[in-house]
Amino acid sequence: MAAGYLMSGVSQANACPYCVSVHAIMLHGAGEPAVAETRLTGETSDITGPGPRQLARWASRSLAPDDPLVRERPFPAAQQAEIIGTAVAFHYLNPARRVGSWLAPARSAGCDARAGLEGGYG
Repeated sequence: MAAGYLMSGVSQANACPYCVSVHAIMLHGAGEPAVAETRLTGETSDITGPGPRQLARWASRSLAPDDPLVRERPFPAAQQAEIIGTAVAFHYLNPARRVGSWLAPARSAGCDARAGLEGGYG
């Protein structure tokens, strides 16, 4: 579940609506419908527990290295390589996804994840 918070936060930072939608749908499928709904707007208020909430906030600001929240990492040193590595990978993949939006133009351009959350994608 922590990966969903991390990846949705990075997708928010990159302003990738397709990726934000995909991760919101994944969070919904993992039993977090309220969290999924708020992640679509970039909010973290419905994320229970300070650890996951701080991870989502950290990830959403991870493009601003001088942000105090980014400098004060909300995860233990033992998880640092995994979390930062995942964030870096998604910072690389999100823009590539936007460039490759021709693969699924209808879903990328006007993707309404709420339809997916409600089972509306066929």
